[in-house]
Amino acid sequence: MPDWFYRTLSQPILFRFPPAIGRDRALGLLGAIARLPLGTYVIDVLGHMIPDARLARTVGRMQVASPAGVSLNLDMCATATQALSRFGVGLIEVGPVGTSARSAEIHRDSATQSVTIRGHQRLTADALAAQLPARRNRQLMIVARIAPEGLAAGDAIVTALRARVSAVSVELNTRTVIDEQLPAVLTVASAYGLPVFGVLPAHMKEHALCDLARAALAAGCEGLIVDATIANSGQGSDEIRHCGPAQKHPLVRAIIALRRALPGDALLIANGGIHQPADALEVLDSGATLLQLDSGLIFSGPGLVKRINDAILHRQLAQDNVSAEAAVFAREPGRETLGMSWFWLLWLGLAMLSGAGLAAYLALVPVVLPYDEVFVGLSRAELHSVNSNLLGFLTHDRITLAGLMATLGIGYSSFAWVGARRGWHWAEVAVLVSATVGSLSFFLFLGFGYFEPFHGFVTVMLSQFLIAAARSQLPVPTDVPNPALIETRAWRLSLWGQLCWIFFGIGLIGAGVVIAGVGITRVFVPQDLAFLNTAADALLSASPRLLPLIAHDRATVGGMLLSAGLIYLLSSLWGFRRGERWLWRTMVIAAVPSFAATLWVHWHIGYLDAIHLAPLAPALALFMLGAALSHEFLCQPIRGNTA
Repeated sequence: MPDWFYRTLSQPILFRFPPAIGRDRALGLLGAIARLPLGTYVIDVLGHMIPDARLARTVGRMQVASPAGVSLNLDMCATATQALSRFGVGLIEVGPVGTSARSAEIHRDSATQSVTIRGHQRLTADALAAQLPARRNRQLMIVARIAPEGLAAGDAIVTALRARVSAVSVELNTRTVIDEQLPAVLTVASAYGLPVFGVLPAHMKEHALCDLARAALAAGCEGLIVDATIANSGQGSDEIRHCGPAQKHPLVRAIIALRRALPGDALLIANGGIHQPADALEVLDSGATLLQLDSGLIFSGPGLVKRINDAILHRQLAQDNVSAEAAVFAREPGRETLGMSWFWLLWLGLAMLSGAGLAAYLALVPVVLPYDEVFVGLSRAELHSVNSNLLGFLTHDRITLAGLMATLGIGYSSFAWVGARRGWHWAEVAVLVSATVGSLSFFLFLGFGYFEPFHGFVTVMLSQFLIAAARSQLPVPTDVPNPALIETRAWRLSLWGQLCWIFFGIGLIGAGVVIAGVGITRVFVPQDLAFLNTAADALLSASPRLLPLIAHDRATVGGMLLSAGLIYLLSSLWGFRRGERWLWRTMVIAAVPSFAATLWVHWHIGYLDAIHLAPLAPALALFMLGAALSHEFLCQPIRGNTA
C-alpha cells in the first residue's frame, strides 16, 4: 500500500471500519501479499523502498539497513512483518510476548492523528515464532518485546524465539525489575547470542529515567528503547499506550537527557510521535540512534519510511559537502563515460528518436517498402486496387508506431541524461525494463509469420545499446532529491496526480496487450473492417500474405504501447520527488507525439469511428488530470523544508 494508493483510496475505506478491524485487514492483506511466491518483489516494485546502502547503521554485532524502524504498536502480532521489512526499515519490534494471548481495545482519533491502546495486547512465544520467517534477514533486526508478566518465563520465551529474532527487549519501569528479573533474561539471551534492549518510558522524571538507564546498561543491556507511547504499564487491566504526534516532545526531552547522562556510544532507539520526516530529523538531532514508527505509518502512509530515509540521506550528503554536479562530471572524463550505463541508455533514446522520424517518413511517403511488396506479391498500386482504404489503414498503424517510438525516445533520453547520469537506480531500471519488453516484442512475428528484415535490423542495433547499458556501471548517486519534510496541500494533491499517471501507464499496458493479441490472432476488430468496407476473407483472397503484413504492424504497435506503458508506470511509481520538474516535463513532452500522431492520422485517413476512438478520451483526460494535480509538487522551486 504505497502512499499514492493508501492516502487516496485505501485509508478512507479502512478508516470506516473500527480501528482493530481496519488494522487487521490492512496488515492481513500486506501479510498475504508477502507470502505469495513473488509477493515481496511486488511490494518492491510498487514502492521501490529499498534503502540506499549509505543509510546502513551498525548496531552491536549486526548492521541494519536504515535508521528507521517499526514499533510493536503497529503490528503487535507480527502479521505483516515480512511485508514491512520491504518498506526500507532496519528494525521491527513485535510483541509484547507473554505466557498467554490477550487482546486490547484500540481507539483511533483522526483529528489528533493518534491511536490509543487500552489493555494487555499479548501473544505467546509459539504464536510469534509461527508468524516470523525461519531465517533471519542480515540487515533487518527483529526485536521481540517480553511483557512485564512474561519475565518470570523469560528464559523459555527467549529459547522459543532464539532462531526467529535478532534481539529481545524488556520493559524496565522499576529498579526491582532490573535487579531481580532482568538477569535471567540476559543470561539465556547471551547464551544464544541475542542482545537485550531495555525499554524505558519517556514520561518518567529525568533523574529516575537516567538512573534506570545507567542501571540497565550496567546490568548488561546493549541498548535502550525510549518509548514515549507508554502511558501506564502496570500489571492491571489499565495498561495504556498512546501513539500520536503529541508523544514527540516528551520523547525528544528524554533522549536529550539520556544522551547527556550516558556514554556517547550508548545505543538509543526512539519510539513515538514521528509522523513526518521533519519529526524524524528532530528526534535524531536530539541524540537518538534509531527510530521506531507507529501511528505515523497509519496516518501519513507507508511511504513515510522512504521519505524519512531520503531526508536522512539528503542531509548526510549535504553535511559531507558533496557537490553533485562536480562529482558526476569528475567521474566521467575520457573513457570512463563508456563504462557508464547512462551513456548507452542515452544513445538508445536518441536511436529511438531517429527511428521515429524514419518510421514517420516511411509511413507517409512510400507507406509500404519494397520487401513488403515482395512478401505480399502485390505492388503499392495493386494494394490500392484491392481496397482503396488499405494504404491509409497501413499508414494509420505506422504513424501511430512512429509517435510511440518518439515518446519512448524522449523518455529514454531524459531518464538517461538526468536520472541515470546522477546514479538514480529507478531511472536506469525503468528504461531497461521498458526497452527489454520492447525488444522482446519483436518475437511476436512468430505469431503472424512475417519476419521483416528492417524491423529485425533495428531491433538488433537497439539491443546492442541495451545490452551495453545492462553490463555497464551506474554512477554512485551523490545527488539525492531534497525531500518534503512536512505534508502540504501540494504533496497531497500530487498523490492523486501520481495515481492518475499510474493508472494511465496501466491503461497503456492493457491496450498494448490487447492490440498485440489482436495482431497475432484476429488481426482486425469490427471497426477496422467497417472502415475498410470489406471482410478479412476478401483481403486474404487477394493475397494469402496480406493479413500477416497488416498483423505485423498491429503487433508492433502493441509492443511499443507495452513499452510506453511501462516507462510511465515505473517512473510514476518510483520517480515522484519534490521539485523534480524535469520528470514532469519529460512525462508531458513525451506524451505529445503519441497523442498527436494518433489523433492526426485518424483525422487524416478519415477513420473516425466513435467506438474505435473512445479509449483515447479517458486516456487523455487521465493524463491531463495527473499533470495538473502533480504540477505544483514536481515543478515548484524548493524553498526551505516544506513541499
